Amino acid sequence: MRIGISAVHLVYGERDGVETELVGLVRYMALQAGEDQIVLLASSEATAMPVPENVEVVECRVHAGDVITRVLYEQRRLARICTEQGLDVALFPGAVMPLNLSIPGVILINDMQPWVYPENFALHKRVYLHYAVPRSAKKAAAIVTISEHSKRDIVRLLGVEEGKVEVVALAGPEYVRVEDEAVIAAAREKYGLPDEYIMCLASSYPHKNLGGLVEAYAEFVRRNERHKAGGGELVQDMGLALLGMYRQEHERLARLVEELGLSGKVYQPGRIAGEDLAALYSGARAFVFPSRFEGFGMPVLEAMACGIPVASSRATALAEVCGDAAVLFDPDDVGEMCAALEAVVLDEGVREEKVAAGYRRAGEFSWAETGRRMLRVLREAGG
Repeated sequence: MRIGISAVHLVYGERDGVETELVGLVRYMALQAGEDQIVLLASSEATAMPVPENVEVVECRVHAGDVITRVLYEQRRLARICTEQGLDVALFPGAVMPLNLSIPGVILINDMQPWVYPENFALHKRVYLHYAVPRSAKKAAAIVTISEHSKRDIVRLLGVEEGKVEVVALAGPEYVRVEDEAVIAAAREKYGLPDEYIMCLASSYPHKNLGGLVEAYAEFVRRNERHKAGGGELVQDMGLALLGMYRQEHERLARLVEELGLSGKVYQPGRIAGEDLAALYSGARAFVFPSRFEGFGMPVLEAMACGIPVASSRATALAEVCGDAAVLFDPDDVGEMCAALEAVVLDEGVREEKVAAGYRRAGEFSWAETGRRMLRVLREAGG
């Protein structure tokens, strides 16, 4: 069986969740493909993606970064390429498939954010997704998603039958804890971070709720100072590192930090190189993830794999992914979030418990299992 995977939407090198997901899928599907042939349909930018030797790469002469041209290519040319390449079935990880496809197609929908948080998308993209995703879901032989929460959203918002949607959980990058203090110190210095910091990894979109985290951190600082005034020990220079790309909320966050008197305590270095993440996770006192909406929530698993205690929102898929390995909180309750911060930063019993549970939980998510289950869905769809 010739199994196609579309990567015409991928700009390789951005090191975002889309890239991590696609690299993991291609690698671990190929390693378990047996007599089947994996064929990667790659944008010009995606041809640089490292793949196993048994993956056949077909360059589709389209630039993923040119969205309008790429969309037209997906709908006018990609179906013909699938036929020309003799594919028996194809996976489309971008939630949209060619509506004129003549072979069985499977779409991967990570989440329903364009429906739940439409303001995060430019008008033209929102209009296109609201047109193309429901039609793709209707045409697809099967729909794959990455959490039970996303499955419920897909069934509810797209009106598809529950049995058509298969959950194939992701795994995180294969990080391990960095023990070399010199490597950790170099990463801190590169991004201007203090010796002690609480880490959050999230681009500044509204649903990531970084403003709520800054407010909870302000309360954490106030309580810490009151604790010192009462004769307790102060947690010295515990900064808050907000790591990730600048998006809509960046300027508002900068103003909020200043208004709350946190200048010099909150660090926003912007985008982080993928090769530095394991060191930054390993050097953090704790990891916090305040998001109101996630289809999965890969950063919590990354942090767990690096051996730091995690405090996470319990919203959407996050409670499902974290299990009992994190201190969970309501993302809209600043007091509860602050209490969670105190637990993972100050309570040694909680810290020890969550680090051990985090290692176990991260180990339960495997790219090998993800690849195996995705292959099963595609083989069934392809007959």
